[in-house]
Amino acid sequence: MKYQVKDYYVKELADYYGISAQAVRLYDKKGLLPSDKNEVNGYRTYTREDVVTMDYICRLKKMHFSLEEIRRIITEESLEQVEMAAEQQRRLEEEVRELQHLIGYLADYHEKLEQVLAYEKNREEEQTAKIEIVDAPPFIIREITTNMDEAM
Repeated sequence: MKYQVKDYYVKELADYYGISAQAVRLYDKKGLLPSDKNEVNGYRTYTREDVVTMDYICRLKKMHFSLEEIRRIITEESLEQVEMAAEQQRRLEEEVRELQHLIGYLADYHEKLEQVLAYEKNREEEQTAKIEIVDAPPFIIREITTNMDEAM
């Protein structure tokens, strides 16, 4: 008894990988996942080998590689792939550092907002004098010789 190999359609791949059918078609258009067209109905069909390639593409997308980088990874030699992976790792590490700075800024902002809310709550409870903001405070002007993160 022979095992019959099933062909997969765009929607089946899209549903399985949780992406849109347009993304699958785009991968085909960009040459990442070439398809065969069914001559009877005109649908794109994919083999089991194509499913393995699609899995590889989806994993690379999760690592934030661009489609052009993915195309190069799929077609280049191993040494080039190693260099691209190292460069992507450096980019992601830099992005993580930037996000950590933003998280710190956001935590500080959140703390200040909590203080304002606590002050407002106390003010309402005590019915103290009304505070009115007329102008924004003047900026402190000084020469900055470092980058913005260090100056803050």
